[in-house]
Amino acid sequence: MATSKFTTLYEWDTVQSADSTEWCPLAPSQSIFVCGTYQIEKEDDKATENNAPPTSRHGRIYVFELSNTNSFKPHQVIDLPAVLDMKWSQSYVCGRILLGVVTATAKLLIFELKEDKTLFQIAEAPVEGVDDSKEILALSLDWSNAKDAGVSQRDVHIIVSHSQGGANLFLLSDKFELLVVDKCWGHEYEAWIAAFNYWESSLIMTGGDDCILKGWDVRSGLSSPIFVNKSHNAGVTSLHSNALFENLLISGSYDESLRVWDMRKMKNPLHSTEMFGGVWRVKWNPFSFDMILTACMHGGFNVVNCLNSIKSGAEPQIIASYKNHESIAYGADWSYLNEESIKVLFDSSEYGQTLNGKNHCIVSTCSFYDHKLCISLFSKSDS
Repeated sequence: MATSKFTTLYEWDTVQSADSTEWCPLAPSQSIFVCGTYQIEKEDDKATENNAPPTSRHGRIYVFELSNTNSFKPHQVIDLPAVLDMKWSQSYVCGRILLGVVTATAKLLIFELKEDKTLFQIAEAPVEGVDDSKEILALSLDWSNAKDAGVSQRDVHIIVSHSQGGANLFLLSDKFELLVVDKCWGHEYEAWIAAFNYWESSLIMTGGDDCILKGWDVRSGLSSPIFVNKSHNAGVTSLHSNALFENLLISGSYDESLRVWDMRKMKNPLHSTEMFGGVWRVKWNPFSFDMILTACMHGGFNVVNCLNSIKSGAEPQIIASYKNHESIAYGADWSYLNEESIKVLFDSSEYGQTLNGKNHCIVSTCSFYDHKLCISLFSKSDS
């Protein structure tokens, strides 16, 4: 089915509730993507065996490869505690393609994508909170190396936010050891999101359920923020720095607005656009970095024309909406497959005519209670 500028290619039942989807950014594996799940199992006869906790959170990582065959199913399934966020490293780390995962058991996991296109865990570390007597969940992560995407690096940093209102800064060494190098305790409630300024990776932003957005400078330590912004009217849930245009940051919030920021002037946003649902995830388009893909919970999935609107003096506008989900829109990402690769995949299929004369990219979206994953073609053209 087509929804506005979207054409659905595949739908798949993830069985468990789906909340995260991420495409591999690095050659030769840009046809690989993952989907993570979060399933709550309430107390029952089975759960009470062996003094198990009354409620447990289970998850999976599904590993897919997009191909020109008619079949669409994962080629690997990894069972683990509930997945709250996943991010691929935007650069090779010591020549390897890596995926970071954070879980409901407060763990940061690092997986390597092997030559056979399967994931293999190579590192693990606990996420440390302020109160060991209280439950802690790892909620989000970000890698420091998006500005130099594709370059092989070593000793990269990862920031992980958690449910006790703080964040841990990890160093992943060239020996693939995870070391906590600093911590911040910035929010009264859950720190839903943490993100790097990709142009200056010593700068970190965190957003919390206390409606506050904070900035931190690693060079002076994470004991006190360098700015505190209180302009959001509900919890700050998502942040993404622009890796092509310096100083541009976007934030999402439960208050249903997408905000665009100049990181040199964090008192007030440049623009604010109504999204008609809590903005759980925001992603800059990885090719032109001018459009934003948003997962808007009860408002579905939207694409926002950001830079073109700003250059013309207008507010960013929703240019397309995807409504092929029946539950909370949680996970969304752009594929890194270029136009030529997409044509090779689908030119001889039933979608070949759709591709003619149009500028297309591929997106994946997933939703929670209907446990649904969709892969779609998105047309960037006006016709």
